[in-house]
Amino acid sequence: MAIRLKDTEASPMIAINTTPLIDVMLVLLIMLIITIPVELHSINMDTPDTPSKASASNSPVVLITITANGEYLINQQTLNAEQLDKELLSLSHSPNSPEIHIKPNSGSAFGALAHVLAAAQNLKLTKIGIDDSP
Repeated sequence: MAIRLKDTEASPMIAINTTPLIDVMLVLLIMLIITIPVELHSINMDTPDTPSKASASNSPVVLITITANGEYLINQQTLNAEQLDKELLSLSHSPNSPEIHIKPNSGSAFGALAHVLAAAQNLKLTKIGIDDSP
């Protein structure tokens, strides 16, 4: 025998109330976002402690130009990669550390520039600049 409810009585609610569940999930999500450590992408670079004075520099300036076909020009003298390494080695042994200005051609490969930078870094040459003017 089934019990019939009167038309004026409310029928039982079948759906689950999800509002408290959503509130708990949002609180957990905010706590998770706050506790995740921020990942910093940085490059370690040694910078000078004092401002440099360009007028007081007694260092010789060496201009290394990288041509579009991958040749190196040191003060307008054409060199290949091996000759460049020998020239940088002789510059690293000089009493005054030279200022190296690298001027890559817009059509030159990045590997040629990376070669000059890596060779200079290996030889502990610190006064290096890249000239990107046309």
